[in-house]
Amino acid sequence: MSSATSTVHSNTALRTRQPKQEDVEFSRVLSQIRATRQPVENHGDIGDWKELLLDVNAAVLTNQIDDTLAALTKSNPRLSSILAMLPDQVEQEDLHPDFRIGKQGKKVFKTLSEDDIEDFPDIEYMVSGLLQTASTSLLFSESNSGKTFAALDLAEHIARGMSWQGRKVKQGPCLYIYAESRLGLKPRILAWKKHHNLPSTPNLQFITRPVQLLDDREQLLDTLAELEVTPALVVIDTFSNCSEGINQNDQAEVYRVLATAHEIAREYGSHVMVVHHTNKQGSANGSQAFKNHCDTMIELRRADKFSPIVMHCEKQRDGEQFNDFAMQLQVVDLYINPETLELVTSCVIVADTTPAAETGLSQTQQKMLDILALQGRTSFNAWKKACEDARVCKPTSFYMHVQSLVDQGRVKKEAEGPGKKTWYEVLIETSSTSSKLVQTELGEPATN
Repeated sequence: MSSATSTVHSNTALRTRQPKQEDVEFSRVLSQIRATRQPVENHGDIGDWKELLLDVNAAVLTNQIDDTLAALTKSNPRLSSILAMLPDQVEQEDLHPDFRIGKQGKKVFKTLSEDDIEDFPDIEYMVSGLLQTASTSLLFSESNSGKTFAALDLAEHIARGMSWQGRKVKQGPCLYIYAESRLGLKPRILAWKKHHNLPSTPNLQFITRPVQLLDDREQLLDTLAELEVTPALVVIDTFSNCSEGINQNDQAEVYRVLATAHEIAREYGSHVMVVHHTNKQGSANGSQAFKNHCDTMIELRRADKFSPIVMHCEKQRDGEQFNDFAMQLQVVDLYINPETLELVTSCVIVADTTPAAETGLSQTQQKMLDILALQGRTSFNAWKKACEDARVCKPTSFYMHVQSLVDQGRVKKEAEGPGKKTWYEVLIETSSTSSKLVQTELGEPATN
């Protein structure tokens, strides 16, 4: 065979493998019919396929489209090549509620009208005024400030439907990812049940190992899907242990991790609480992404191990921020270790009943406020030095307490301008008893 003849045969074969335009158009029409389950009357040039389209449209009306196409393929072999051109179809019922099949047979976003929005359910709280359903929160504080005790206490109350710190609770199952020392969990649970004189509950389940929110995302979602009842609360304790290898100062990286928490909240209607640490300035350790991408931010503030734990709302996206309130850690005696003969103890969170709790101030904050009242309007550095001289608090925690006093409206902060001094003065007077104590510590004469 000559090279010219070979080229002609090759070109002819190539042309026979290329579908005709009318076949391509009919393939598009069939794809639209299969996706929307609706007849198609207006279409482009489909050539000889017009008569067969009448049969297909009729089959749609009787919900027999798949059987009809199978029968027509047997009598019209060309139809097999058309069906082979169709993309894999996504059935309407398999679609996520946020999508639908468009007129062209493609997946498109579902748009909502104002009336549709008004049909949305109202915002619902799992813990009244504190935690909303289907949302995310960040519970953060310095080390040894009671983060896990507070998170576990919340989970225990929600699992049993018990009011928490005087707040109404919506009962539901809880999943607690305890990613720190697993042996420390046993005494905490025993202490809680002994203090409240309650038995175990199947409504609270634990994963006692770090779950990497990026690498283990699929396994976590599959675990949630396999549970008999969707958790009302999912606790991730702590963020650092469940996000190994990411740069917490990189907003994009932090958001990728938090996206898993948002997906759980969105898909399952759960509240996802992420437990995290603070930095030296008292803010959530790492990126601004935490504040940007969490619905609720709750800080636990504690001056020292003898002071109350003050729960402060840093952010509540779709609700009013709750007022500060104080709690305490109460020691619970558990049992005697048979090997060491030592008493095993743990702690539980309880409401704080000390006088300081009535004002929402720790003893340290009260003393700082009293020092400022004695000094009058003063600069940040002068106030800090006076507190250091009186040994009121550590320099690293001074910043945290100042911000807390400003947030509570007890101290006025006034800046002269960029790069200039910032002045502070008391807005709420303190007790005379405490003021006398501070005057004594500063070596000043007490006044009546």
